[in-house]
Amino acid sequence: MPMTYSLDSADIETIKKGLEKFPVTAFSMNPSIAARDLKGSDKTFFESIREIREVIGEETDFYVQVVGQTVEEMVEDAKTIRENVTGNLYIKIPACANGFKAIQILKSQGFKIACTAVMDVNQALLAATVGADIIAVYVSRINKNGGDAIKVLEDIVTAYRQLNCKTAVSAASIKDPLTVEKVALVGVECVAVSYELLELCATHPLTPITLEGFKKDWESTYGIGKKLSNL
Repeated sequence: MPMTYSLDSADIETIKKGLEKFPVTAFSMNPSIAARDLKGSDKTFFESIREIREVIGEETDFYVQVVGQTVEEMVEDAKTIRENVTGNLYIKIPACANGFKAIQILKSQGFKIACTAVMDVNQALLAATVGADIIAVYVSRINKNGGDAIKVLEDIVTAYRQLNCKTAVSAASIKDPLTVEKVALVGVECVAVSYELLELCATHPLTPITLEGFKKDWESTYGIGKKLSNL
């Protein structure tokens, strides 16, 4: 099964461009992304979220994160999100002691859950045990703090397979195309990326040079501006 791409953005124009240009099948945001992209907007948070849902469609996976810190606050946030957002919705809950308890409660109430900000194997195992549908492993943050994110992902994927866990694995907090390749080789089901990173993944420095060579050779025989449709 191909790896799926989730676009990290709360900016409606970026989301429209992503849908138009790339095979994006999910959309995600966290409080930092929402604060950045919605700052200065004349719409409320949920008005902006509902606008995004209208653009991406009801069936598209949409990941929205709680901001509460206690178990009770997380559960209340999740309910508020579901009251305001229709369609195929995943509630993002952080990987922490309160988060794991909130996930248990919310799963018993029929919520789809993404356990986010996972940094190590133990958090991934706890997330699977409490029933998270998918986890998001923060690659760049792990590396910036002296860890080896690819090794962490490898170990999580291995443990999940050995234990027959149904929880999917997503790689998030990725800053460059090479890391996208590396996490794909590990076997993650999903990668969360920015629009800018998608653009970088879609090309290569040698591609424009190669295409220009094709064009030059073609036009040297068939004429400048000639295409198959106007020969």
